[in-house]
Amino acid sequence: LADVVNRLEVLAVTDPLTGAYNRRYIMNEIKRELSASIRHGLPVSVIMVDIDYYKSINDRHGHQVGDDVLREFVQVLSGCIRTSDVLGRYGGEEFIVLSPHTRLQEAIRLAERLRETVNKWPFETTYGFLKFTVSLGVTSFDGDDGDCAFKDNESLEDILVDRLLAQADAEMYRAKAQGRNRVSPSLSELET
Repeated sequence: LADVVNRLEVLAVTDPLTGAYNRRYIMNEIKRELSASIRHGLPVSVIMVDIDYYKSINDRHGHQVGDDVLREFVQVLSGCIRTSDVLGRYGGEEFIVLSPHTRLQEAIRLAERLRETVNKWPFETTYGFLKFTVSLGVTSFDGDDGDCAFKDNESLEDILVDRLLAQADAEMYRAKAQGRNRVSPSLSELET
């Protein structure tokens, strides 16, 4: 019975295809880390990672190959991050790396390392080996809650999660607009 409960707990927090944490779990972890960041004045960073032209991989080689790519992609990213970092699937081919106690410049270096590793990696699929690139958006919160305006029934952490993810997402799309296979950092740490 304990094994069944343990298995259900794992299934509740992981993406069934890739084994990465699922969106709900990563969102809760971001909120938890932001709360700790505010309490202790420590930085936290978020990196949004998107596989460039993933749709064309699916269209050209089929969904099985696309699934192979996603599974190995998670393994490759997992090998590049610290044990304190958290990798989660945000949706489709978008992933989030949550880096506690990490300032913006450190997160930019991590994002660049992720980009370079993926760029060089020969991904093994049922079709054969494929190479592709990623676009990454990076943002950071320095732990200062500033003068954040609240809405009814919304916590500071909820507001900051939304802002942090929106900024990382905007930067990731900026990287795509600038030609893909790039890291686009926010110009400064998130301000509230």
